[in-house]
Amino acid sequence: MRVGSRAGGSTQGHPGRLRGERGSRKEGLIDSSVRWEGGEFVHTRCFTRDVTEARRAEAALRAGEERMRLAMAAGRMGTWDWDIQTGALAWSDNLEEVHGLPPGGFDGTVEGFRRLVHPDDRDRVEAAIARSIEEVSGYEAEFRFVRPDGSVGWMLGSGKVFADAGGLPARCGGGGADTPGREQVQEADAARGRALRSAGQLPPAAGAV
Repeated sequence: MRVGSRAGGSTQGHPGRLRGERGSRKEGLIDSSVRWEGGEFVHTRCFTRDVTEARRAEAALRAGEERMRLAMAAGRMGTWDWDIQTGALAWSDNLEEVHGLPPGGFDGTVEGFRRLVHPDDRDRVEAAIARSIEEVSGYEAEFRFVRPDGSVGWMLGSGKVFADAGGLPARCGGGGADTPGREQVQEADAARGRALRSAGQLPPAAGAV
């Protein structure tokens, strides 16, 4: 707005810097208006809102979100949000990376997630999810998943089902953490078993000849 315009006008939420006590600087938003009648200036009004603390809170929130993102990336963790009523399933970007998918490679459906779960673990995971929906309660399951290259990983998933105003299950939110240590333990156990069998201290594995 041009304050000197004889047509009058107003501006809302114009950012500005304010000088506080002892020369301190504050962030402000300015609302102002100018009124003319018959070509004559009548009055102007100006209101200033101090938004310094709000700006600081926003900056702290952004910094906290960035720290959380970095922590999840370092820990190979991610978050997900499932709209039970529509079936839409949203993943954080790093969950795709954990599962060996390219950015945008997850199709955002429950069926797409199901395909990634190891076939031997699917029934158990689906049973845990179904129970949490029926009881509108928490969900937790540790399971294997299969990456596109065929490699197998372990995931610890947990979440909680939330009801709508009518008490029906509406959405489920939670997170998942890659647990590579489980793979290493499993491989070590298998190697130890093979060594003991070769030494004659364990019976042959089922199906071995």
